[in-house]
Amino acid sequence: MPHPAVPAHSWVPFALFAAVALPILVAAVVLAARGWWTSGEFAQAELRMRDFWSHPPQLGAVGRLRTATEVSSHPGPAAWWLLYPVYVLLGRSPVALSTAVALMAVGWMAASIWLVWRRGGTGPAVIIAAVFTLAVRALGSAAFVEPWNPWFGIFPFAFFVLAVWDVLCGHRWTLPAAAAAGSFCVQAHVGYAPLAALLLLAPVGTVAWSARRAEVRRSALGVLAVTTAVLAVMWLPPVVQQLTNDPGNMSVLVEAYGDQTGPPVGVTDALGVVGGRLDPGGPWIVHDDGQPQERAVGPGTVALLVVWAVAAGVALARRNRPRWRPVLVLHVVCAATVVVSVVVVSRIIGPVFDYLVPWLSVVTALVVAVIAWTGWAWIDDRWGRDGSDPRPGVRRGAALAGVAVLVGALGWTTAQFARVDTPAGDLSATVGDLAPRVAATLDPGGRYVLRWEDPRTFGGAGFGLLADLERRGFDVGADDAYHVEVGRHRVMDAGTADAAVWVVTGAGIDRWRATPGVEEIGAFDPRSDAQRRAAERLRDGLRVDLAAIGGQTLADQLDTNYWVTRSDARVPASLRRRIDEWAALGAPTAVFLADPRTTSAA
Repeated sequence: MPHPAVPAHSWVPFALFAAVALPILVAAVVLAARGWWTSGEFAQAELRMRDFWSHPPQLGAVGRLRTATEVSSHPGPAAWWLLYPVYVLLGRSPVALSTAVALMAVGWMAASIWLVWRRGGTGPAVIIAAVFTLAVRALGSAAFVEPWNPWFGIFPFAFFVLAVWDVLCGHRWTLPAAAAAGSFCVQAHVGYAPLAALLLLAPVGTVAWSARRAEVRRSALGVLAVTTAVLAVMWLPPVVQQLTNDPGNMSVLVEAYGDQTGPPVGVTDALGVVGGRLDPGGPWIVHDDGQPQERAVGPGTVALLVVWAVAAGVALARRNRPRWRPVLVLHVVCAATVVVSVVVVSRIIGPVFDYLVPWLSVVTALVVAVIAWTGWAWIDDRWGRDGSDPRPGVRRGAALAGVAVLVGALGWTTAQFARVDTPAGDLSATVGDLAPRVAATLDPGGRYVLRWEDPRTFGGAGFGLLADLERRGFDVGADDAYHVEVGRHRVMDAGTADAAVWVVTGAGIDRWRATPGVEEIGAFDPRSDAQRRAAERLRDGLRVDLAAIGGQTLADQLDTNYWVTRSDARVPASLRRRIDEWAALGAPTAVFLADPRTTSAA
């Protein structure tokens, strides 16, 4: 189908860009005014920003898959490269990083709205802006200010799906953009790989098939050539990393995935996970902290599927009318995305956490959008300017209803985002309190290896202190065990260090205080007195219950690695919830200066 002329009212997409950006920018500005400090994975993200240009990033964030000897990273660095310009322009700080994350999300949403406006006009563009705003509110402000890689791919995936649709509607030159967006998603989080690969087959095949026709062969081959070039550029850094390291990250990913044990989720549970999201009143529009496998298909899902089927039938019946073809194609693309999502979820091994299926929110949003677009097209056909019915008030009323939904969603979302939570608030406060005191104690000319003992956040404050001290100009590094998390160039041999800085969280603090030759240089407890008392009561009760289930070893493990305890198959769901409640209360942290040969407390 030939590409339609650009719709009138060229100011519309820019107004909609500003609208959807409003709550996200409000959250970024409020957080910037408040200030915060990176920790854990957020600090690792900031370290990637600081790697430019001496060690340009070749890989994404550290992943959960690991072999017996190596930790994997997500496949590529596209997100770091896209975040870097804003990070630099705003001063190379945690605030600069969170603002860059916000602007990156806004950019992908703006690109999606523009695609829809270009092909469908003002009505569909307002619809997509409204459903995006509702999805943004449900995701919460954290998804737009936290430099956490599972968030990075959500709205790029929405753009990717819409770019696939645009190519199938006849605009071949959107294919390079689809390939770039799909690659971005995969590099941010490897879980997107099967989705992107399967969904990209249709547009690539369509363009390749069109090359049979002599009149479009040159254009089609040009599109395929540019798409290949885009893929080559985007995947060059991880390919170089694979070829110049032993083992390369791709090898580690493949081996680690193959080493997973246990059965996959299966189709039945996958239908429940995806169906639980396909609920018009579900998690895509109402924030829900529950995990995907805790949700179930309900009346809302059934109702949405019925309405969707009716809407698709309406579009199918009108498929020969030019204005309806994009609507029908979007129905097909959304249906294919849902089917592929079920297939992908069915192959997940182990529990299905929300961060493993972050694309499901935008899938539901796009389904709701295409249903609404179908309704708008039907109204426009019947009561529009070219319709036979002389009552234009119906069309005007539908348009006003769409605008009202958008305005209401914007107000609702902006009010919520103005109360943005500080990313990892307790850890941010901990690093913010300890970093200046530690910096004041250390010799600016010294070399320090940072180590941590942290059964709760697994180096959360330690990574944060490392990033902060490096930002202040100190020569700091970590042990080789963390070479993936911090980069090999930050690995420091203890034999070359002047001292070790130990960041100790939780129950081990008293042991370190009793260790000879160790100097305490700072301590901080983010909890209130009430929270401390609640944490002690929970811990005492948990230890008793855990000992009853698995003996003293399981009870003691709560203080050395709470996640292993929580994941133990013998621990029931009710006890896991109590462990989560205890962990969420936080813990004190102390920093000690020790001989670099010191590997543990006495």
